[in-house]
Amino acid sequence: MASKPVKLCTKRKVSFLDLIRPERREWLAPIGPQVAFGTYGWMVENARSYSDGSSCCPIALLSGEPYLLGLSQTLPFSRKWREELYLRFHYALLFKSEYEKVLRWRFDQDINLAVTKILPIRYYAVPEHGYPESSICSEIDHLFNLAGRHFKESPNQFWPEATEIFKINLYVLGLNYWVIGIDYGTCPESSVWHLYRTNDAGETFLDFIKRKLVEIENLLMI
Repeated sequence: MASKPVKLCTKRKVSFLDLIRPERREWLAPIGPQVAFGTYGWMVENARSYSDGSSCCPIALLSGEPYLLGLSQTLPFSRKWREELYLRFHYALLFKSEYEKVLRWRFDQDINLAVTKILPIRYYAVPEHGYPESSICSEIDHLFNLAGRHFKESPNQFWPEATEIFKINLYVLGLNYWVIGIDYGTCPESSVWHLYRTNDAGETFLDFIKRKLVEIENLLMI
């Protein structure tokens, strides 16, 4: 097995143009999922003060739903996270909007295709023979593929039969703020409960994904 990445970096130069190049759809090197999600989290972090729940506000663009009303936070990612992340960057950078807060957000934060910024992203540099970006993508896929499995015991003590996982959601709510949401229950059409797990302070995105995978899998039936 490849060795775990050891060099922790605290900033990264990011070209916004690189985020929407067609070859970036798989989020492998040179950008990689760590930097891609870090850049997205940075955008979300500074979009809050420009968003008011109206359509075409920055939070709506970053949710991939520019005309959706009433959003107070970005929508979660699903097992189609590659396409969703790519689309959300497209909306953030290219959506034609005359909405004042979107224009102000882009202007104030220098969010445009001509800009390269140094962002405060905490990530592991991937050494030549270390933990490859493809393995990180596989870890994220593994997380979403937990849907369909069953808990050994229901997290809801009042509904012991509620053990099936229907869906996994990944929320990126800020620069260093991630939440895994688990929809589970007995029937997805009627009885669904939600279980949430957040990151620890100082934890990187990769450490969060790996730690929660182990934690959740320990709760599941083989």
